[in-house]
Amino acid sequence: MSAPVGPYVELCKRFGAGEMTPACFEALFLVMFKSEKRTFGAFYHDVNELFWAVDSYCSDPEIRESTDLDEEQLRRAANDFVASVRAQGS
Repeated sequence: MSAPVGPYVELCKRFGAGEMTPACFEALFLVMFKSEKRTFGAFYHDVNELFWAVDSYCSDPEIRESTDLDEEQLRRAANDFVASVRAQGS
């Protein structure tokens, strides 16, 4: 696994497997992302897409807007991130 994105892949895999709630995934991702000192190189686009998915997540269907993501969509974004990184050979 490529060092810059390895922790993100592991987090997404755990979330995709149902090992954590969306709120936990969101919190852990944002802590990792905001404290990140490394660059993502070839994976910048993938991490950026994942960031926007996390940022768009809204747990409350009463206030969720059409551009917000629900749990299923967030989980799909996490799984897509893992698949994209794997497809790039890491």
